[in-house]
Amino acid sequence: MNLKEQMKQDANNLLNIDEFAEMVVFNEKEIKAIVVSGETNIRGDYKSVGTRDVKYFLVLKEDVKGYKANDEITHDGKKYAVIRSIWDNGFIIKLEAEANKSVMPRTGGMYGRY
Repeated sequence: MNLKEQMKQDANNLLNIDEFAEMVVFNEKEIKAIVVSGETNIRGDYKSVGTRDVKYFLVLKEDVKGYKANDEITHDGKKYAVIRSIWDNGFIIKLEAEANKSVMPRTGGMYGRY
C-alpha cells in the first residue's frame, strides 16, 4: 500500500460513525462529519456590530466535491451556510459555516456602543 492509499484509508477511519463522526446533511445529501463547535462571534466596525454562530465541519473531500460559499449544512436541525474551507489535506476538508448571522447599527457617541 502506498502513502496515498494509506492516507485515504486513515481519512475513512477517522470519519467513522462509531468513533468521532456523526451524520449531517450537506445540500440535501446525508454525509459523515466531525463537528467542532465554534463560538458566537461578535464582529463589527465603527458603524455596526454583529453576531454569528460558527461551526467547523471535517468531511471527506469527495462528499462535498464542488462545494461553494453558501452551500447548506444541517446539523442538529439548524442550518449553516458554508463560508470557506479552512484547510484541505487532499482527503479531508475542514469547512467553516455560520448560522444566525445578524448585523446591528451602533448607536451613541463618536464610535457608538453595542
